Amino acid sequence: MAFEIISMSPLAFINQHAAGEILKMNDLSSRFGLELTPAQAEDLVETRAATLISHGRIEFGRGVTEKLIEAFCDSQYLNTGNYAETLNELLRIFYDLKAESRDVLMVDGLISDDGIIAGIRKAFETICQGSIELLAGREGMKIARTFLYDYAPDFNEDHNHERSYLDDWADEWEQ
Repeated sequence: MAFEIISMSPLAFINQHAAGEILKMNDLSSRFGLELTPAQAEDLVETRAATLISHGRIEFGRGVTEKLIEAFCDSQYLNTGNYAETLNELLRIFYDLKAESRDVLMVDGLISDDGIIAGIRKAFETICQGSIELLAGREGMKIARTFLYDYAPDFNEDHNHERSYLDDWADEWEQ
């Protein structure tokens, strides 16, 4: 019996493992008619790595990709035609918000990844109505301002403040 030794770099092994973990999320997302192919999972791994590098960040352990899949797979705005592309954009938005908010310290420590994902999800499902462009632009800036300045996302000194969809979310992550 002959044994072949396959040479694989540590980074390639890590990326292959990460793609495998993402594909395991198909067990959950398939209930909503959404599945990723191996190539799409590899693309998500590459997007995550490139975005982390662009922000000068590193991450250990379970990344946010699986958390994003978990949070968004039941979205009314996702379908088989836009699922993978939207996840790639959500990854970029997530890390952009982390960089923009500069990991603002809260009373109990850093704002959690879960808190950021909850804010992104709330905005995506409500005011953005599935628009990645709106989420990456105006609504993303509202979320970042909420982190940075600890004030209501729709704050305007010239007008009385009215509660917005992000106020309830901001109350949740402050507790």
